Amino acid sequence: MDHDRQNLRLKQYLNKYFSSTKIEQLVGEFSFSELRKLLGEMDIEFFASCYFPKYFDRKFWAVSQGVIRRTEIQVRQQRVDCQPKEI
Repeated sequence: MDHDRQNLRLKQYLNKYFSSTKIEQLVGEFSFSELRKLLGEMDIEFFASCYFPKYFDRKFWAVSQGVIRRTEIQVRQQRVDCQPKEI
């Protein structure tokens, strides 16, 4: 049953980020494990529920999702700000 739950969760998050054409391409190119890693890098909620299902067995609250989104935006801005400047 756990395997079915993982497949369902993987499909749910693939649909969240990719078109059906792109999903077919990804499934053809990558293993299940590689797809989990890819989505884990893209979405903290997927990462938590996939790798720590005992502790994260429900959807994140809206407040938590808001904090995560704001943090992601700040991290992206810092990456841009930290690029070396040409001399």
